[in-house]
Amino acid sequence: MALGRLKTWSAGEVLTAADLNGEFDNIRQNALSLISPLTANLDVNNFQMLNMRLQASTLGGLPASSSGTAGRLALLTDNIRDIVGDNGRQWIPRSGRANVSWFATGGTGTAGDPWTGYETTINALPVGVHIDFAPRPDGIGYYQPASTINLKSDWLITGHGPAAVIAPTSATLNLFTGSAVSRVRVFDLSLDGPAAAAGGEETGNILHCTNCFDIMVSRLFGTEMNGGFTFKTTERVIVSAVELHNVSVYDVYILGSQKISITGNVFHRTTASSNTPIQATSSGGTRSNALSVVGNYIRNTNNGIQVRDTDNVAVTGNTVLVTAPGLGHNAIGCNASANVTIADNTAEGSG
Repeated sequence: MALGRLKTWSAGEVLTAADLNGEFDNIRQNALSLISPLTANLDVNNFQMLNMRLQASTLGGLPASSSGTAGRLALLTDNIRDIVGDNGRQWIPRSGRANVSWFATGGTGTAGDPWTGYETTINALPVGVHIDFAPRPDGIGYYQPASTINLKSDWLITGHGPAAVIAPTSATLNLFTGSAVSRVRVFDLSLDGPAAAAGGEETGNILHCTNCFDIMVSRLFGTEMNGGFTFKTTERVIVSAVELHNVSVYDVYILGSQKISITGNVFHRTTASSNTPIQATSSGGTRSNALSVVGNYIRNTNNGIQVRDTDNVAVTGNTVLVTAPGLGHNAIGCNASANVTIADNTAEGSG
């Protein structure tokens, strides 16, 4: 209670009209101060609170979260425009889902005016958030990233297939980068690259992970990207049901990683490329280990699957078409590796 009395009375004083009117006017004119701030819980006895508005805040302006603040709600205003809740550890969007278009500072989401400027706000989100590249209410939504989104543990990143398209203009930009994060899932994205090779094997990737654990990628479609997925000193990865067309360098690049499953994907190239769609090798003396490459369809001008400095490998049930066979152009190649099983593959045109 912040409303104080106007006069403290003493025995024998005369109550004047002015004093009496002043005390009543003080209450009438400052009714809110009479109860604000509350000093205890307010029981509304199961009645509704009408015309109530939540506290408005930017994402960066949210107060700190702690065990004693759980249950607070706030309305975010910095192009996110969603209600977030305090769970006692962190602020999370409703249902844990953040629509990327809420974060955009530019664009309307059309092909000619894609959403832009959302990366900084996404990068400020906490762990355990569902980040959704959603379409426009009236059709396909287009997103144009200009900087990298830095993954956090327990993020779920989803798209809506062809109804939401991520279309970078830079051939060197890694769209998603993870460093020492765990339990990240990436599903249903559609990507339209700039069709310009960057030259770097670890640049222009859809996803680049270093020292990460438990990464799952599935149901992605991409075209004309410089690179697909790079996993460097990373453990426990699944890439499945992905279709990539005309990647310039590696579709999947495995460096000193282990327990990697590449299953049921399509890596298709119609333009000339000397790079290998699936490449596994060592990194800084750390050999790759426990690699499974099963049931993929690969079409390339030169090479298909290349395994180097990698142990405990199974390459089975793949179809590899090399359209420009020649010396050193291998459907499946293996060098300096141990305990390798290559079986039941269909290879055409290899040198």
